[in-house]
Amino acid sequence: MLTTPKTVWDGHITMSLEKRRVVVKVNGVCLADSTDAIQFCEGDRAPIYYIPISDVDRSNLVASTLLTHCRWKGEASYLTYKSEQQTVENILWMYPHAHTPVAEIRDCVSFDVSKVIVTVSER
Repeated sequence: MLTTPKTVWDGHITMSLEKRRVVVKVNGVCLADSTDAIQFCEGDRAPIYYIPISDVDRSNLVASTLLTHCRWKGEASYLTYKSEQQTVENILWMYPHAHTPVAEIRDCVSFDVSKVIVTVSER
């Protein structure tokens, strides 16, 4: 568990515990609600959030066949959201065997922000 801010890979990645509540929804359906998210900054990209899998509603998530590799984090696997109303392919990813310098994200997921609404608010 991340308790203090951390910088790895010569400053390429910074991680810090998000002190605010992070809620993720797809078409009004809450997929995640967390007060333990990790704010993750990689290079010059906008920050994203890694949310503990225990804070994610997995009832409509199914494994995807997509796998990708990041030299900084390792191999990512993806999940797809499927409900009676819709399917959203590869809505989130996770690094269950993340490289040691970013081990804090091993039990977390991150959502594709082009497919969901992420709201960050005071607790």
